[in-house]
Amino acid sequence: SGASVLSADLPAADARTAALLNGIAGRSIELCEGHRFVSCQAAVQVLPGVLAITEQAQRSGRDLLGALGRSAARYRRPAGWVFNAAVIVYAGYEIWRLGLGAVLRSLPVNPLFYLIYLVHFSATPAAERLIYALIWPGERRVPIAVLLRKRVMNAVLISYSGEVWFFLWARQRLGVPARQIASTVKDSSILSGLALAVATVVLATWAVLTGAGQVLVVSVGDHWRAIVVATLVAAFLLPVLFRFRKRLFFLSTRLLFIVLGIHTVRLIATQILQALQWAVVMPQVSFDVWLLFLTVQLLILQIPLIPNPDLLFLAVGVRLTGSVGVSQADLAALLLATTIFKQ
Repeated sequence: SGASVLSADLPAADARTAALLNGIAGRSIELCEGHRFVSCQAAVQVLPGVLAITEQAQRSGRDLLGALGRSAARYRRPAGWVFNAAVIVYAGYEIWRLGLGAVLRSLPVNPLFYLIYLVHFSATPAAERLIYALIWPGERRVPIAVLLRKRVMNAVLISYSGEVWFFLWARQRLGVPARQIASTVKDSSILSGLALAVATVVLATWAVLTGAGQVLVVSVGDHWRAIVVATLVAAFLLPVLFRFRKRLFFLSTRLLFIVLGIHTVRLIATQILQALQWAVVMPQVSFDVWLLFLTVQLLILQIPLIPNPDLLFLAVGVRLTGSVGVSQADLAALLLATTIFKQ
């Protein structure tokens, strides 16, 4: 048996010929994606071959997806380790360039810095506990320890890995159907992402209007176009999502607005706490500088599937210290302490 050539006028062919013809067809109409991390467009070259081999072997699409999932699971963790190691090396180089001794001597000693961070870190699990209590009023409350673990997984591993783990936990421990759990987690994640996108647009617009736009572009490197497009699309999707909310969301309209409101208040509170945490250590720094660092942090959070965005923010933030006109060693030590405490 052969493999299909995606044309109404051509018969099936052997897998190699079918993959070549389908790949040429896909490339000719620029059916390409942009890979954010290796600057290539691999899918339109790779996928036709994978589909042709699958069809020639008489395996199903489910078999193909299962194989891809197992391969992704096998290499995702090592890839994350490599990424984190590269970021740590880069951040270490920047700290060494500034003077390791000066940075270490400048680490925060004010206990209020660490107290504010504990409140800041607990704000998201506390807000999510309230959200799930409103959505599942008849079930037992989700333990705060579970939501803290979810928060840690999202911060230290890969974005949304915490949501996957929470779904598996809730399916086993709560008396809620799996489909309802998945829909609820999905709705809450989308609303959280929308609140984050709107906040990012607001802060990025402020940065551009105050002349700090070029600093933002330099800080996020080649990702800036993708971040801008993704953020604007997410922000402008708000009216579309509202118009088709009954088809796209599981939650009722009333709950959608309540959950969105909780996420918005939580996001504002955590950004204020983050700036306050930094200001406690360096009160001489103007508020505009902290707003700039918060903007960079939110932009980095818009990059999908980044292993440990806090480490990436550390590397970018240390590099950015030379552009804000304050003590580089003190500011680098502040960001280093924040990142180490999160890990």
